[in-house]
Amino acid sequence: MYKVILLNDDYTPMEFVVHILENFFAMTREKATQIMLVVHSEGSAVVG
Repeated sequence: MYKVILLNDDYTPMEFVVHILENFFAMTREKATQIMLVVHSEGSAVVG
């Protein structure tokens, strides 16, 4: 089984991350925003 891990960086805009999560991982805007904020505050998150 594979996991997709999203890592925080200083270059990728937060709105772009939300857009990717919505379009490629079929998340709602609310869920995508929650995941983006976890990545932003904790440095990484499993997204798929």
